[in-house]
Amino acid sequence: RSTFCAAGLATVIDSLYTIKSFVFDKGLITFEELCDATRNNWENNEKLRSLMISLPKYGHGNEDVDALAKRFVDDLNNHIITIPNERGEVFQLSLFAYHYFADAKFFVNATPDGRKKHDYLTQGVSPGRIAPAKNVLDAINSASATDFRKTGGINVLDINLPYNSAMTTDI
Repeated sequence: RSTFCAAGLATVIDSLYTIKSFVFDKGLITFEELCDATRNNWENNEKLRSLMISLPKYGHGNEDVDALAKRFVDDLNNHIITIPNERGEVFQLSLFAYHYFADAKFFVNATPDGRKKHDYLTQGVSPGRIAPAKNVLDAINSASATDFRKTGGINVLDINLPYNSAMTTDI
């Protein structure tokens, strides 16, 4: 089988959750205003960016965010497995990108989750760097909310521990 390697899962989920929360649920900003802020790499919008960063993120163990991730992965996988590869089989989804999460920073603009242009996308099924998980269990719980056995490819949870000891040992 051939794999479709997708990078930036948490970047996508956190961005979709931001749009859902601030544009649709709360109506605090229009979609056009959010697009302008990201198009301009959050320049002159640091207060808005801080609000976006303060939202729950994938890897925080938040049920709503984790449910969105599960739905997204299921929907993406259900589509990927219908695409024939060059050998007459089908592709399978893989949420492991060895270096693409870093390479993509050169051509992916700022994102609604608060990520700036030229910042890394998220790795595998790992939480993002903008608002890292506060404890390891939250990151594991978020990843386990999605049944990655359905994807068939490699799915990597890489937990980056903070240098400043901001991660708690509380469970």
